[in-house]
Amino acid sequence: MNLKMLTELNSASASSRVKLFYVPLLIWTIFIIASVTLNIRDLERAHQSLVIDRARSFFEIIVMQRSWNARHGGVYVAVTKDVLPNPYLDDALRDLTSLEGIKLTKVNPAYMTRQLGEIAKEQESTLFNITSLKPIRPDNRANTWESNALMQFEQGRKEKFELIETASMKRFMYMAPLLVEEACLKCHAKQGYKLGDVRGGISISFPARTILEANNAQENRMILIHFGIFISGVLTIIFIYRISKQAEEALFRLSIQDGLTGLFNRRYFNKVMENEWKRAMRESTVLSAIMIDIDFFKQYNDTYGHQAGDCCLKMISALLDKSFNRAGDMLARYGGEEFLALLPNTDYESTLDIARSICRNVEAAKKPHEGSSINPNVTISAGVASVVPTKEFSPDELLKEVDNALYRAKQKGRNCAVGIKITPSVKS
Repeated sequence: MNLKMLTELNSASASSRVKLFYVPLLIWTIFIIASVTLNIRDLERAHQSLVIDRARSFFEIIVMQRSWNARHGGVYVAVTKDVLPNPYLDDALRDLTSLEGIKLTKVNPAYMTRQLGEIAKEQESTLFNITSLKPIRPDNRANTWESNALMQFEQGRKEKFELIETASMKRFMYMAPLLVEEACLKCHAKQGYKLGDVRGGISISFPARTILEANNAQENRMILIHFGIFISGVLTIIFIYRISKQAEEALFRLSIQDGLTGLFNRRYFNKVMENEWKRAMRESTVLSAIMIDIDFFKQYNDTYGHQAGDCCLKMISALLDKSFNRAGDMLARYGGEEFLALLPNTDYESTLDIARSICRNVEAAKKPHEGSSINPNVTISAGVASVVPTKEFSPDELLKEVDNALYRAKQKGRNCAVGIKITPSVKS
């Protein structure tokens, strides 16, 4: 079998297989990237949701404390260096003295919240601050971030959350509005607030480092897991590709090869013959063919058995294959003990010389053949025909002429080659 031709065929098939390899690989890669991206996004959303829930809970606790304080009209506590009378509380009963002589001052919701915020600031953990765009106490005026949040609350936004990076650290910032309730109007009605108005808000912040580190650790684990899954998938694709490659190559060879000799089969020869004919006709080049038949092969099978006959066919195939090693040459088992060779761009005289050389090589192999009436060894007969293809002359007619030449070789006594040179005006 012509090695170059088989290589070209395998290359064409390999090109198709490569596509079948890279397409699943591309799809798998896109799937893994999409999966890890979505999982990381979900992980970040889950952490963010956890942080927001934590801030909401903290906010709700503060609001409940304030609500309790407001419903009681404020609470009295002993005056200390840390809890001094609130100068911004307009209440005639702000300061009292107990029967024991203990000085008491009323702590309203805003003052209580501020006191709790200062305690939290000392612990440097979760910080919160009560603020307003129109504070009674100037120190409660909102900063830039809080002001933006408060203006958004007035437009209907329910809460605001953001990761803020300061000079020293990253902190999560959360803020929700404080709405004017009935108990609030006692102090804030004079500012023009009505029931349900956004009076201010409470901003809550806490360090982001621990949460971000936990999130990053989980993201890294997620990436490693997906990388492992990706590698497993790639290995699986490679394994399937190799198995399919082997199966495809086996099927490919079965479709073009003769099962016994390994040469091209008749069906594939006819396909190549058609293509070479068209090419030779386009280029006005000669196309030659050699038909070969093992002499007295039936008698060989009768004498040595069919198994020995198969071995003989393999030996002859190997000898013939060595004679057709040029680029473009093709040798096929045409049927039974017949072989057919196609030689593009090979003139009549050269083709006839090749056929005669093959006859000598087979005889020189000295394969015993007791059933032959012309030679003690296996011999072959060969028919040769050459033509420059035209529209008036078909591939079937070339095969008919090469078969006629083989018939003449047998009539001539076998173990020889006879040729027919075809011209447009003479077909036989």
